[in-house]
Amino acid sequence: MAKSEFLARMSDQLRTPLKSIVGFAEIIGDRSLGDSAWEQYAEYAHDIQDSGSILLEMINDILDISKIEAGKYVLKPELVDLSQVVAELSHQFEDSCAEKGIVIGHERSEEPVEAFADPRAVRQILTNLLSNAVKFTPADGRISVSVQTAPDSVTLAVADTGFGIAESDVPRILIPFEQVQRGKAPSEQQGAGLGLAISSSLAEMQGGTLRIDSTEGSGTTVFVTFPTAGQTH
Repeated sequence: MAKSEFLARMSDQLRTPLKSIVGFAEIIGDRSLGDSAWEQYAEYAHDIQDSGSILLEMINDILDISKIEAGKYVLKPELVDLSQVVAELSHQFEDSCAEKGIVIGHERSEEPVEAFADPRAVRQILTNLLSNAVKFTPADGRISVSVQTAPDSVTLAVADTGFGIAESDVPRILIPFEQVQRGKAPSEQQGAGLGLAISSSLAEMQGGTLRIDSTEGSGTTVFVTFPTAGQTH
């Protein structure tokens, strides 16, 4: 992607949350609604926090994709219990799902389900997938996370009942900064187009794969496959 195109896209993505932060901060600072509108001010403060979180996520994604493309993202693979990571992150996303009226569930395993991968990268991949699922699943939807084992690999699957992706757009969504329309999702939910690209790159860097199965209007399932310890060299 040309530098000018990159700057144009990121300017558009950063402008909306920045305008929200500046606008709401001015209202609170000037007490534009009067001295007694504390509930409204508190709501605006929450909006500022949300916008700040969006900006931080975008900046972190930009830094990560830059490191990946420059070959400077350092991985330290070891045995990782995917069932434990799934349980921890599914629990962390319960509140954000509840706020949207989404049910999140995961398969529980009594025994460790181990992959040979970088723990931080695994958590980042699953966080990206869950964030996307929450973002693009409407109220009364469902998100489910599972781990599937094979003789030489372990596959992490995140399924949602969200807006889905047109079949022709699936390859494009793995290209950094490429944005596609997700069904009836509002344009402000479309994101910077980095989460899945980062996840795919991190999986491939560890000898794994990322595959998307999606039907527009019916939902999406993302499969990430990692090698087991027996497949390392």
